[in-house]
Amino acid sequence: MKISIRQPLWFTEIGAKDNQEDYLWPNPQKINERQRIFILCDGMGGQDSGEIASETAATSIGVYLTSHRPKDGYVSEGLLNEALSYAYDELDKKDNPLSQRKMGTTMACVVFHRGGVLAAHIGDSRIYHIRPSLANVENGLSGIVYQSADHSLVNDLIRAGELTEEEARNFTQKNVITRAMQPNLERRYKAEIYNIDDIQDGDFFFICCDGVLEQLSNEKLGSIMAEESLSDADKIAAIKSICDGKTKDNYSCWLIPVNEVIPESSDQKAGEEVIVTVSSSDTISTNTDKIGSVPNLIIDRQEPTNKKSSFRKWLISIFTFLCITAVILVVMFLRNPTENSQDADKMVDSINIAGLKNGKTDSIQQSAKSSQEANIEKKELPNKTDRSSEDKKGKRELIIKEVKTPEKVEAKPQETEKPEEVNSVKLDNSDKKKSMLINNSKSQDSPNGKQQ
Repeated sequence: MKISIRQPLWFTEIGAKDNQEDYLWPNPQKINERQRIFILCDGMGGQDSGEIASETAATSIGVYLTSHRPKDGYVSEGLLNEALSYAYDELDKKDNPLSQRKMGTTMACVVFHRGGVLAAHIGDSRIYHIRPSLANVENGLSGIVYQSADHSLVNDLIRAGELTEEEARNFTQKNVITRAMQPNLERRYKAEIYNIDDIQDGDFFFICCDGVLEQLSNEKLGSIMAEESLSDADKIAAIKSICDGKTKDNYSCWLIPVNEVIPESSDQKAGEEVIVTVSSSDTISTNTDKIGSVPNLIIDRQEPTNKKSSFRKWLISIFTFLCITAVILVVMFLRNPTENSQDADKMVDSINIAGLKNGKTDSIQQSAKSSQEANIEKKELPNKTDRSSEDKKGKRELIIKEVKTPEKVEAKPQETEKPEEVNSVKLDNSDKKKSMLINNSKSQDSPNGKQQ
């Protein structure tokens, strides 16, 4: 997208302090509507240390971003982190090891680029994105679309529910911040970065230090920005008038009005910029003469959905499901061969046992069958008396008795049947011979044997 702005507005005042520790980059006297980078730093450390820290950090970040601006017009989180690293290095060079107080500074930066507006901050200097068309004083709507979260102890307590806004106004440690840029840190604090791609004509970006917030509330800021009768210069003047003569700290700000937003076909989709949120678990105590503002509750701004990220998560879920399914199948395959082999062995054993039993039964049945056939053959031979009787009737009958095979035959040695000792045919023949011999002997003994 192409974002055009009107003439940026600003003010920086010393307030009730002895020296000015706020620093605006670039030089407010030389800016115009072509400017794309705006930085505000609020120094701390006493005497000249706060001025050095704020000027060094703001100038280093601004110069680095300007000299390394991408050709395609998109400013990334990585580039901003490189600028912060460079600024930390420059702070290390300016550090005074003999100083009793360690200097430091907050940082608030807004970069207009082709993908929207990149907002980054460290400490309690605040960034606002205001849309006057959404403001409604009667309904309590300020029109604030985005507000950075202060890295301060009092804001952490408010968000945790330990303090109310009324209690925070008189909180004794409201000057304590939980994150700041300082030299020679073992662990450098990262900026909280957010890319805003929902920008419309007539929006405002407002960057201010905590001195401005001593007197300016969100409701008052929203009502001033929504007043159509006020020009841009009148609006910045109204904000300044609220702080003049009342603020104890230095108070400075940038007001950047958006003139026109022209979408492009090559615009990045919403949510493609990476947002980094760093936990503010570590607390940095600053000098007691730095008066902190009473932070307001953070306005929740719904982040745009990242379609690519959702699609990537969906693919990862599908891939994970397939991998789990494959593992289960492999485990089942490795277990089944063993179970199948055991089942096969049991089956072979049962077949062998059945085979032995069947073999014995077959042999027994074969023996019984042969015995039965032998009996049948013997019974088929008729004796002489039966044959003679059958000849008289003119009919020959064979007497065959069916012998049923027993259903179950025990595997015991079978007794061999003894053959019949009497053969009717042979007995008949021997009786005939005996009768002939008897008749011959009688004929010889009798006197009339020749006649016979």
